Amino acid sequence: MRFMDSCHRIMPFLERTLNMYCCGNHFFMGEHPIMCDMMLYCFLESPMMEFHSMFQSYPKVMALWKRVGTHPKIASYLKTRINNNW
Repeated sequence: MRFMDSCHRIMPFLERTLNMYCCGNHFFMGEHPIMCDMMLYCFLESPMMEFHSMFQSYPKVMALWKRVGTHPKIASYLKTRINNNW
């Protein structure tokens, strides 16, 4: 699967990038989410449901994904959006 190959190539880079700022305990560029944080959330949303165990090796990325999803403004959108079964 091309998507999985991309994940295996990109995830170590994302993990290292997160560690550069506050040891990966915030968002990519600080204490507030910006577009790149939301893009990562969207990019990983489906794979996290299907291949959750693959991401266990990337704790900072998983923590960021959870932080974005639980951010008050984003969480309120996620609760009200229409989910499609593709």
